[in-house]
Amino acid sequence: MASGKEKFFASFRSKIVTSVQLQISLVIDDKVFIYGVHGRQEHHMELSCIESTGKLKWSKGHLGTGNHVRVGNKHLFLWELGELLVFQALTTPFKSLYRQQVLGRGRAHFAFSENILFIRDDRRLTGLKLK
Repeated sequence: MASGKEKFFASFRSKIVTSVQLQISLVIDDKVFIYGVHGRQEHHMELSCIESTGKLKWSKGHLGTGNHVRVGNKHLFLWELGELLVFQALTTPFKSLYRQQVLGRGRAHFAFSENILFIRDDRRLTGLKLK
């Protein structure tokens, strides 16, 4: 008998991968929602939340590509043009909590530890204290 995790990934492979071009970061949370950017970088990319069944919960378009982590019940997304987006996990529809330009252009992954977000662009490394 297949475990819940095996069923989830079988569903993910059969229903999502065939219809979504995932880019860069992908977050799978404990409620089995998948968050990620899809589309082609040359065109309009979208940040989306997808159920393990393949059903689209919400999509936020025209944002570009970036890197993504979940911290508690919030998601942090740093776009390649240096804009930080914080949004609420597990909400329908999409709910932005914070959005600000914090860096210049860059595609580096970031780290989060003890309420400090460590980020870098093509010129500098910075630590932002988050509340």
